[in-house]
Amino acid sequence: MKTKEQFLAATRAYRSRVQRMAWTFVALMVCIILLRLKILHLYLPIGSTANGVLGVILFLILSPVMAFLILGYLNRLPRRLGLICPECFAIPKPQEIKVIQKTQHCPSCGALFFL
Repeated sequence: MKTKEQFLAATRAYRSRVQRMAWTFVALMVCIILLRLKILHLYLPIGSTANGVLGVILFLILSPVMAFLILGYLNRLPRRLGLICPECFAIPKPQEIKVIQKTQHCPSCGALFFL
């Protein structure tokens, strides 16, 4: 069982890691777009149909892969930081964290979340 200070530190760590992941995602998408423009501009004329088709294919392949990796990381992160209920093992939603801080009880089962 965690103390309130440990819980607050874990929620701060969770928020900072989620923000870092969001900025990483944005940076990767910008790099993919710039790389696509650079590669396709070198080999294909800008107005060609193949340019648009390859761009769409590149986007359709890389976006789900990146989304899958990011969602997998975000699903495992609360467990790594210990932001789970000790009784029912529920992961609190971001809006439920303030309720847990005030009441010290799990919103799903009502068990004591921390000491």
